[in-house]
Amino acid sequence: MVERTLMRDGDPQPLGSRAFDILLALVERAGTLVSKQELMRIAWPATTVIESNLTVHVAALRRILSDGQEGTRYITNLPGRGYLFVAPIHFAEDMYIGPVGETGALQPQDLPAALVRLIGRDEAVSSVIERTLKHRFVTLVGPGGIGKTSVALVAAKRLGAEFKGGCRFVDLSPLQDPGLIASTIAQVLGVKVGDGDPVAAIVERLRLQPVLLFIDNCEHLIAAAAAVVATLLQDVPTLHVLATSREPLGIAGERVVRLEPLAAPSGDGPLSRDVALSYPALELFLAVARANNDRFEFSDAQIPLLASICRRLDGLPLAIELAAARVDLLGLTALLGRLDRGLALLTQGRRNARPRQKTMLATLEWSYDLLTREEQLALRRLSILRGWFPLQMAIALAGAPGADELDAADLVASLASKSLLTVEHRGPLPTYRLAEITREFGMAKTEEAGELPELCRSSARYLVELLTGPDRAELRSGGVSRHLIDDVRRSLEWALSPDGDVRMSCELIIASAPTWIDLLLISEFHSWTQRVAAPAALITPPDASLQMRLANILALADLENGVTPVFWTALLQALTLAQDIGDANQELLALFGLFQSRGADLECEVAASYAAQVGPAARRAGHPMAQLQHQSHLTHSLFFLGRSLEAKVVADDMLCGGAAIVGLPPALPFEIDPRISALTNRARSNWVCGFPDQARADLEMALAEAMSLDHLVSLYHVLTSGALVPLWLRDLALADRMLDIVKTQAASLRVEHWKAWESAFEFALLPLRQENEAELPSQLARREMEFRPYARAMGCTAHPAHFGSWIDHRAERDDAIWCREEVYRLRGLRHLNSTGGAGIAEAERLVRLALDMANGLGSRGWALRAAMSLCVVLDADGRSSEARDSLADIYAGFTEGFDTFDLRQAKLILNVETA
Repeated sequence: MVERTLMRDGDPQPLGSRAFDILLALVERAGTLVSKQELMRIAWPATTVIESNLTVHVAALRRILSDGQEGTRYITNLPGRGYLFVAPIHFAEDMYIGPVGETGALQPQDLPAALVRLIGRDEAVSSVIERTLKHRFVTLVGPGGIGKTSVALVAAKRLGAEFKGGCRFVDLSPLQDPGLIASTIAQVLGVKVGDGDPVAAIVERLRLQPVLLFIDNCEHLIAAAAAVVATLLQDVPTLHVLATSREPLGIAGERVVRLEPLAAPSGDGPLSRDVALSYPALELFLAVARANNDRFEFSDAQIPLLASICRRLDGLPLAIELAAARVDLLGLTALLGRLDRGLALLTQGRRNARPRQKTMLATLEWSYDLLTREEQLALRRLSILRGWFPLQMAIALAGAPGADELDAADLVASLASKSLLTVEHRGPLPTYRLAEITREFGMAKTEEAGELPELCRSSARYLVELLTGPDRAELRSGGVSRHLIDDVRRSLEWALSPDGDVRMSCELIIASAPTWIDLLLISEFHSWTQRVAAPAALITPPDASLQMRLANILALADLENGVTPVFWTALLQALTLAQDIGDANQELLALFGLFQSRGADLECEVAASYAAQVGPAARRAGHPMAQLQHQSHLTHSLFFLGRSLEAKVVADDMLCGGAAIVGLPPALPFEIDPRISALTNRARSNWVCGFPDQARADLEMALAEAMSLDHLVSLYHVLTSGALVPLWLRDLALADRMLDIVKTQAASLRVEHWKAWESAFEFALLPLRQENEAELPSQLARREMEFRPYARAMGCTAHPAHFGSWIDHRAERDDAIWCREEVYRLRGLRHLNSTGGAGIAEAERLVRLALDMANGLGSRGWALRAAMSLCVVLDADGRSSEARDSLADIYAGFTEGFDTFDLRQAKLILNVETA
């Protein structure tokens, strides 16, 4: 029978059986926390007692051991959790030394039991197992509350059978003294340390059998833990180590597995119940909610609420568990509302958890306290940033004002290493993000430190510098600038607040304009510009440069309402100021907008005058594609001036030269990609010049490349300027494909000019679809004035049913000069239809005028239509054979497109004449 006696200096000490049981339990697990509940079960196995009973017996033990006297500590209390034995232990030769067999081999050890089912971590567990078997040292890394210990425990249990000595679990979380790490490992292994080196004793024991050593929670003793692990791995070739930490230990041979948050729905679209429950974050939330109330259910209508809660908690398991535990009390709607008001909801947690994991706040405080003062400052300053941000911005804000960039970069790297910053490689440039809970914690610390006002100003100023700086094109092409939109919103709110800076709000809206457009947030962009414009008008003294730049942006934003007087007035103001100041970049931007708007109103000569100014302005601005921009606007102008053959030559030259390939999306608002512009303009010119198949091929290519480039202005150009081609070809399949794209953009953007173009395109196609043409005139008469001049002219050239008196007046003013041949042709047919035989002479004069104009300009497409119409007019006078020769000559000049509508009609007329 084993004698149970506590001896001190050779003298037995009076100790009750329950106190002895408590002492024995603590000694057997020296260095490891033993919970109060477990100690009470050991000392009072068949009795329910209150916690004060345990407190009394521990106090008696401390008195007998003289705990705390002369600096000697035996038993440490972790409030609310339990106790641990912290004094060194020495084993006598004849004493029982723990879990070691007769041969000295380590005996199996039970790992801590998991209290909850592990959800959504199968892939992580498999990765840990695979790497631990392949490599000798693996560290599972992640932020607090992400579930590192839970994942590692499951992996360790499965790995234990792979090692003859099994798996040994060492929890470092209770330790504060780094010098106790080795002795704690020794106690777990049952090693007799004595007065010697504990590491040497551990090495001797571990050499007996291959062992997996699972060391949990290394972050607060990171340097000491790294030193011990490095020594053990070097001296014990058969040893494998699995560690958990908020940052890597940073020693040779370490393999890091970063534990990611649980996946949650993105919120981009509706979710079915089955799809929603396939996300681990939602599955965990429901499991915890139902553990607290087994009757908890949710409706399909509440799925978006569940998804929002899990996204809001960044997929952190601890945060999800703590929030789900409150849903029975608050309900889903109120729970989400509380989360949006900060961390307060997550300040209550599990009673049986470690103190630093009882609440999210405690977890964050633990991580924060482990940081250096410089790292704490960096975390506070970066917490102002919402969403993803680039490295340049992190470096600019991380350090104190005036700090060295290299030092700031080191701070960013350190926070990422410690799992407080998430790093993602979304493209050529890495981006960073603070979890929302961490960000709110950092913001609270920032406000406590009184740093928020200066930080708001600094971050706004740097946003402007970043979005207008030399790297802006790279940031934009890599998609990085798009992730800054939340910070733009935040900075605009601050700048427009009573404590803000109106001038900074102007700089922000100007700098961020391309980002709003790239994200298709046109309506919101328009709203912000209106909010900025009112106070900006009161800036004193007036700043002409700022007013100029803001006028261009106001025009760009007002496109949400279509081309309005506000749009036109703002661009004229910007152009005047730019030319007065000598700012070629802003002059170029205004010219782009004015040219496009005047062209849409069929003010062809006015539009051409603006186009002529583009090239010189682009060269003065140092535009990288100044010549291409000049050519792009020239070919567009030539077409609308009725000089399609010349427009085709310029487009050919562009596509054989600098516009041979699609480049990056253009940087300036209103700017169209030169290659896409050239293809679209050549497509129209090719049809007019008598090359319908080439016209279709050019348009197909322009459309595909505009979609690939993902540049909204270039795509709009193809879908509007290029819409003439499928209408002239009567290619309904191509037209419908383009219309579908227009409808998709109009639905997602909800912008007036896209909606207007959708209606205009459908309007133009209407007679091409309608079988009963007798019903068309009344329909078209009711709607023709709904659309802008270019859209109406497009309809007129698509089908005679669209021809109206308004275009006669525009043609006389030379505004419709690009389709004047078609106007005269249609005017002749209308005159014949309205007057019958009495009007044949005037009809003939008008149609011959159209034919002569088309032949003179080399417009074979218009000439073919005019020749066919001349056959109709002369047939009414019994002279159809007179027109046949002209039609035959024009038809013979075509080398392609014989399956297109007009050429089929011409062939039919010629065949009838021959018969």
